[in-house]
Amino acid sequence: MTARLSKPRVVVVGNMSKPKVKEAIHKSLPMLRRRSNVAAIDSDLSLDLSAAQASRVIIFGGDGAILSVARRMGRHQVPVIGVNLGKFGFLAEFSVEDLHKSITRLLRNDCPVSHRMMLDCKINRNGRQILTSLALNEVVVNRGALSRLMSVTVYLDGEEANCYSGDGLMLSTPVGSTAHSLAAGGPIVEPHMDAFILTPVCPHTLSNRPLVIAADRKVELVVTSASESPGAISVAATVDGQVFKELQEGDRVVIKKSRYRFRLIETDSRTYYQTLRQKLDWRGEPHYGSRKSS
Repeated sequence: MTARLSKPRVVVVGNMSKPKVKEAIHKSLPMLRRRSNVAAIDSDLSLDLSAAQASRVIIFGGDGAILSVARRMGRHQVPVIGVNLGKFGFLAEFSVEDLHKSITRLLRNDCPVSHRMMLDCKINRNGRQILTSLALNEVVVNRGALSRLMSVTVYLDGEEANCYSGDGLMLSTPVGSTAHSLAAGGPIVEPHMDAFILTPVCPHTLSNRPLVIAADRKVELVVTSASESPGAISVAATVDGQVFKELQEGDRVVIKKSRYRFRLIETDSRTYYQTLRQKLDWRGEPHYGSRKSS
């Protein structure tokens, strides 16, 4: 007599204050409960995912929800299925229909799992650590509301590399290369690579260009000038666009490649470059239309 196989344990994540997310979760829960053991439902994005005992985390939302989950899982990175209810959906690849159609394969080990590099970010002030966070997309140091230049000095393994003046500076992962970094003029880097992308935001010196750095380097971003206007936040650090910390002159943002890697279950129905062509609307050669000869 063969032993009955236990159902895989899953955690369902989605902000149910959003009508589209609530509707999609309610539509999917009966199916998920038939095919799996739903261990928890994180309906307000407050569950301690670092202690979640599951083989899959199913996220309903957009890429922002996935970024939040990646940080909240911490050292306990569980493979993620992203159900896209947002806009771009670079990370949230599956539709609700895809989830229902492919749930058996998604819960087994039949679909490719991509391991993506993450960042360890620490902020030090006068020898004291004031923030520590994982990041999946990027860490940004930029000016606040006042329209003034700020300066950030970059150190690589303790050696001064450059001082950037402008609106800010960001260090992104290959995953984040298609996000804020791309909007600031940075390169697209294949997501399976291990690399840092250093992208200046509106640099005052035109020769300052994006820089791709080996991911085994220790990067320090040191605020070397910041205005001191009363009541105004002049410089701040932002992690994945979601974690915010005001900075002072002399603060050091220390970034290393994390030992933990984000695990994303991917569709095998399209490649990364097919996704780029679709999401970024790449067209190939210009099309001028037909012209009548005179």
